[in-house]
Amino acid sequence: MRAFVAVEITDPDIMSGIEKIRERLVPKDDPGSVRPVDAGKLHFTLQFLGEVPNDALGRISDALHAVRFAPFDLRVGGVGAFPNARSPRAVWVGGSDGGSHADAPPLHALAQKVAGALGPLGCAGGRPFKPHSTIFRVKRRGGEIAEGLKEMSGMTTTLGTQRVDRFKLKKSRLAPDGPIYTDLAVINSEYSDGGATQ
Repeated sequence: MRAFVAVEITDPDIMSGIEKIRERLVPKDDPGSVRPVDAGKLHFTLQFLGEVPNDALGRISDALHAVRFAPFDLRVGGVGAFPNARSPRAVWVGGSDGGSHADAPPLHALAQKVAGALGPLGCAGGRPFKPHSTIFRVKRRGGEIAEGLKEMSGMTTTLGTQRVDRFKLKKSRLAPDGPIYTDLAVINSEYSDGGATQ
């Protein structure tokens, strides 16, 4: 199965701000040109694991439950696109300074701890960690979106601050209407009241 490790976006104000960004960027005359990410699926991927054998999930979950971290506040904001703003295929939000990562060192540290825990299991991380949460994918024609991204590039787009006190191991099943995510394990902060659950 396909799996990944992530911090979910759950703050209502941040999700509302993301929706406003989408309303501003998505072409009014062609809303079907993009595929929005559902509010309940917004997340920052700490590590993408790809295809994982079912019999490895227990070892992965145990390794993640050994990760210790203190709760921290994460500021969300800044808008960018992959592969670039001139020819966007996916639009994302990141650090509140426009994605330079200066506002997300605790998230970087958590990603490094996750990578360190999973490395001995052969789950090596791929690209360098760049905190971003995809908010929609562009299916066709990105000209108007590119213009909107250009206009927003000079603006402060801080969406809010969210308390991060847990991360999750998640399953991803590809479907025609977009991926379907299922929680496989929830790893709480060592100072959380909830305790670690599976």
